[in-house]
This record gives sequence, structure tokens and C-alpha cells, in this order.
Amino acid sequence: MVISCVNEIEQRGLCEAGLYRLSGSYVQVKDLKEEFLLTNMVPVLSEVKNINTVTGLLKDFLRNLKEPLLTFRLTQAFMDAAEVSDEENSFSLLYQSISDLPKANRDTLPSCSCVTQ
Repeated sequence: MVISCVNEIEQRGLCEAGLYRLSGSYVQVKDLKEEFLLTNMVPVLSEVKNINTVTGLLKDFLRNLKEPLLTFRLTQAFMDAAEVSDEENSFSLLYQSISDLPKANRDTLPSCSCVTQ
């Protein structure tokens, strides 16, 4: 679901103002989510007229994870990395925290060539 949503957003939504700020149709998000849960197949997102509905579906999915992508265990490490005033050390701690994430979580984050896997 995540990959399909991100691909659709990248194909037609990157120039939209308020892309992740606006939610789109709550009813459509709910219907798309139910369709996915019932069929275990990703709905055809190219048929969804409002790209904000696709971003709303992605946000709903991420919001309802049992554990956040950055995990409860590593929350403090990410917060500590953000508070380091030396940029080089901050990045180093951030990259270390990312590498400590479970593979699935790490793979879901936006790609960055400087993050080792």
C-alpha cells in the first residue's frame, strides 16, 4: 500500500500545494482502506481524482501502525540526534539511529544515498 501511494503521489502530486497538509475526502479514504483490507489488494489509485485523498490514505496507514516507523525504542535516539548542535555529529547520530531501525522500517523511509543499509 505504501509503495503504491508514494508512486502515485510522485507521479502526479509533487506540484500540489499543501500536498500532505490537506486530507482529501474522508469518505474516499475510508472506502479505499476498506477495499484494501477486504481484498488485500491495493486499489487502483490512478482512478482517485483528488491526490489529497491518496496522501490521506497514506497518512491514515502510517498513523494507525502499531508502532511508529521510527520505533518507540529509538525515539529518544532520534530526538537526541536532532538536539546536537554540531551538524556533523548530529548527522552521524541520525544515520546510526536509522541503521538501528528494523529493515522494513528503514526501507519505508525516503531513500538517501548516504544512509547505509
